[in-house]
Amino acid sequence: MKKEEFEVLERLKNLEKDFSATKEDFDEQLNDHLLSINDNTTDCVNNLEYIYEVEQKVNKLNSRIDEIYLMLKEMVNPQEIILNIPEQKVFLTLYIHGENGLINTAQIARKCNVDESAIRKHIFDMMAKGVKITCEKVECVDYFKIDPRFKDLHATKGIVKISDEAKKELFNSNLSSYFVVN
Repeated sequence: MKKEEFEVLERLKNLEKDFSATKEDFDEQLNDHLLSINDNTTDCVNNLEYIYEVEQKVNKLNSRIDEIYLMLKEMVNPQEIILNIPEQKVFLTLYIHGENGLINTAQIARKCNVDESAIRKHIFDMMAKGVKITCEKVECVDYFKIDPRFKDLHATKGIVKISDEAKKELFNSNLSSYFVVN
């Protein structure tokens, strides 16, 4: 072998060593970079999950704020509730006799001189119109009363308009129940 060939072989071996060292260094840097990307991806996923949780909590807070706003708006500037005559009689009965607590549909029917099934319909119609009525079941019987906050609101703002006709009819039906002729 000639000296020139030997030198070329030696250079090739040196180049091969340098290339291997460079390749190992490059592979090590590439692996470090990939690990860094994986760590960043994990951090991004964790941050997205946290952001999602925060968004859910913010949405829940917004919902509650909306409810509070509507409740305050209703308390400050309540809408007038229009009831028909039979509903007004049921409302007055609940309003007056609810002082003692709860009253059931049979008791309301007797006081209003109306069929019991009609009372239930009037109560649900009044609730649909915005009258806040609570219901409690005691020994399989539904008892009703006007919500105390709604009652106070009506007492101060008079949001349920009661006609003189409804007052007279209720008074007469209550009065006639005391003077039953046999």
